[in-house]
Amino acid sequence: MFAFNLSNSASRIMWTIGFGRIGFKYCVLTICTLNIIVLLTISEVLNKTHIYLLYYAISGACLGGAMVIFINSAMLIFGQEVGEQMPGYIWAGSALSCFLQYVFLNLYDV
Repeated sequence: MFAFNLSNSASRIMWTIGFGRIGFKYCVLTICTLNIIVLLTISEVLNKTHIYLLYYAISGACLGGAMVIFINSAMLIFGQEVGEQMPGYIWAGSALSCFLQYVFLNLYDV
């Protein structure tokens, strides 16, 4: 849990700088690409502790990036009222992502 929290909070600085320099589109593309890589290869690394820990940290960094990028973008585009509701949507999406990982891992009898 420590690796997840550390990567989540430390990556927010990186995502804030990236959001300012390369923009929304490429930050979101990076987050989606990292999440897809983790989803497609997680079953291969379950028995490799150090790589699994790295994947766990990558997931935390992606969540931190989503919190930085989407909340700020929603507040800029839609205003304060909608922007304040974004964390709920992000946590719901994160829960759905975890559920889908659980389902896909159980399909392959790991």
